[in-house]
Amino acid sequence: MPEFPGIAGSKSCTDWDAGVEIKMDLIRKKDEDYWNKFRGTPKAFINYAKGNELWANNFGPVTSIRFGPEFSENDIVSGLTGIVDPYKAGFIIQDLPGESIDAAEKGVDFSTLFLSLGFFIIVSALVLIVLLISSYFDSKKNQLKTLFSIGFSNRKIEKLLLIETGLVEASGTIIGTVAGVLFNLLLITALNTVWRGAVQTSSLRAGFDAGSALLGFLATIAVIFFILNIKATSFLKKLNQPETGEARKPSVKKNLTFLLTVLALTLLFAVLTILYDNYKTAFSFLTGLFLFSLLVISLRQYFITDIKSRKKHFTNPAGISKSYYSIHPSQVISPVLFLAAGLFAVIITGVNRMDITGNMLKPSGGTGGFLLWGETSIPVPDKIEGSKEFGFDADEFRDMKIIQARRTSGNDASCLNLNHITSPPLLGIDPSEFIRKGSFSFAVSMKDFKGINPWETLNYQPDDFTIYGIADQTVMQYGLKVKTGDTLKIRSESGQVINVIISGGLKSSVFQGYVIIGNENFNRFFPSVAGSQVFLADGREDLLPMYQESLNERLADFGADFMPASERLAAFFVVTNTYLSVFTILGSLGMILGVAGLGFVLIRNFHQRKRDFGLMMAAGFTADRIRKMLSREHLTILTAGIFTGLISAVVATLPSINSDKDLPWLTIALMILLVVITGLTAIMASVKKISSDSLISQIRRE
Repeated sequence: MPEFPGIAGSKSCTDWDAGVEIKMDLIRKKDEDYWNKFRGTPKAFINYAKGNELWANNFGPVTSIRFGPEFSENDIVSGLTGIVDPYKAGFIIQDLPGESIDAAEKGVDFSTLFLSLGFFIIVSALVLIVLLISSYFDSKKNQLKTLFSIGFSNRKIEKLLLIETGLVEASGTIIGTVAGVLFNLLLITALNTVWRGAVQTSSLRAGFDAGSALLGFLATIAVIFFILNIKATSFLKKLNQPETGEARKPSVKKNLTFLLTVLALTLLFAVLTILYDNYKTAFSFLTGLFLFSLLVISLRQYFITDIKSRKKHFTNPAGISKSYYSIHPSQVISPVLFLAAGLFAVIITGVNRMDITGNMLKPSGGTGGFLLWGETSIPVPDKIEGSKEFGFDADEFRDMKIIQARRTSGNDASCLNLNHITSPPLLGIDPSEFIRKGSFSFAVSMKDFKGINPWETLNYQPDDFTIYGIADQTVMQYGLKVKTGDTLKIRSESGQVINVIISGGLKSSVFQGYVIIGNENFNRFFPSVAGSQVFLADGREDLLPMYQESLNERLADFGADFMPASERLAAFFVVTNTYLSVFTILGSLGMILGVAGLGFVLIRNFHQRKRDFGLMMAAGFTADRIRKMLSREHLTILTAGIFTGLISAVVATLPSINSDKDLPWLTIALMILLVVITGLTAIMASVKKISSDSLISQIRRE
């Protein structure tokens, strides 16, 4: 007898562990006696044809080949060499080191990910730097004029400005570099502990590299130096020009050209969002991003455009405000940009968070309307539903329905695996129950099958070695890096390469990690997979605990692990939500910068316009009227910032809003309310300083 694991070496028949269920009650005493005496010696010999008829299966008709004593070892080796085809025998040669390196190199790049997540913080910080530099240069205007008058050249003064600001820049960049390294360590610690669900490991370590820190330091220095150089040059150029008494206004025509260009791009990506389902998420985000820019530029266009009736323009506070901001539009645009960017980042994060809601448990949701998801280590050869053998023919299991799927081996392609996957496991499923029940929803599908349920494509076969497959969209985008219509090259068990065309992408579902193909196609290319290893169970919701316990207990010999389908789905959501938590933190920092920027602009605005307010007092305006004018200005800034961030974020996340998941509108509303309260507090604090005495003293100094 061949050395069958679990049978050879057993002391008795009842000790057999063949990996499949054996009916021990049919073993007789004389069978035990025979085993004790002869072990695995055959009881009888029959001819090969009869044996093949009785016991041949998908694994082959024979368990071993014996050669007579007349054949030497050399004769056997030379006779078999060149005859046995390794591919036909199921041998597949793989470059494991090469595949592993390729998978790691093309996996999730955390550095790029976190850089993109911090995009709005970077933009907000740069805008704040520009404001600080402008404010600093303005404060030194009189000193610089003195230097001009005693003979300093533009070049020398510019060098002095760059040295002064450069020292501050270098100090801040050093602090920022150290803070960045510490923040990186904090992130890695969080990913190893509280955010472990995102990476499924606790062994991550920060790969600190002095070269990377130096590169970040130098890149920051270069960017800020570039900004300093531009601002210093433009500031000195204006300072050298003789004062004509007329302020130079921004070009309305240039701004309008830019506005129309951004409008065209916004409309272009809006149309692409409608036309291309495969790229709907990306195009929708770009539409929202360009709409964000469009709203900001439109606000600038409004303020720099002339008002026809200038007489009326200068006799009311609103006209005076517009006149000031038409010359200094950055005083409006900067705080609006701060607030809108922070709000945009936090809203798109909140909208894209994944939670198990009632919609997810419906047939169209991620669970497909099934109660349990199950997997076994060993294939189950029989049908489970209503099985007398497993005891599921009892009345309490009358309503239990089970979908069974066969599975090939492969690398996990779900978001729990950060590597790039080229050989995902395949699931062979009969999709008829999904079609009947309306289970699961598709994010994308092939245009060629418009009007056809994507599940039906699993039964199509356009070519001898070409079939259709379906995968979770998350698997397609991150694990496999493919889209609908793309082809995966998968080897069948005979070694033949089969082309699996992705015909549809599921919305977040329990099938994440697998590529699903039709049952018939699975049988043809993987005939030796004799049993099912993946299961979906449905039935009465109140009996879920009993179903789960019974399935795990009665299929224990197959290594069964059944869990609520909602729990499996939630495990995948942990990964997405972890990344979004990081984005939320960075977005919140952006909002803090936004509020700080608003406060800074309000204070700067007040100090720069003290002379104007003093003149208004002299012309008959009361301090109360000036306070109301400033309050209206600042409320306009606050409203514009909230409106820009909210509308563009909604457009950017339309695919998520149109999906069947519940959105955290309450959280978003509370967030906006917090911004409003903070903004109103800053406005009240800034206008409170305006009094008749302070403005009169300003006039006296003049």
